[in-house]
Amino acid sequence: MEWEELQKKEKFRKQILAMKQQVEEDIRKAMREDVTRQQKQSKADYEETSAAIAFQVKELHQIHSGLTKALMNINEELIKEHNISMEELNKKMEKIALAH
Repeated sequence: MEWEELQKKEKFRKQILAMKQQVEEDIRKAMREDVTRQQKQSKADYEETSAAIAFQVKELHQIHSGLTKALMNINEELIKEHNISMEELNKKMEKIALAH
C-alpha cells in the first residue's frame, strides 16, 4: 500500500514536471516568435520609411539642395535607430536561446 502511494506521488511529480517544462518551452517559443515578429515589423517599418524619405530627398534635391542635406541626416539617424533596434532584438533572441 505504501509502495503504491509512493509510486502515485512519483508519477504525479513527473506529470507536474513535464507540464512545467512544456509551459516553459511554450513561453520560450512565444518569446522567440514575438522577437521575430518585432524584427520583421521593424525591418518593414524601416524600409517603408527609408523609401519614403529617399523619394522626398530626390524630389527636394531638385528644389532645395539645402533641405536635402537635412533629410539625409534624418535618414542616417533612422538607419542608426534601426540598427540599434535590431541589435536589441537580437540580444533578446540570444537571451531566449540561452534560457533554453
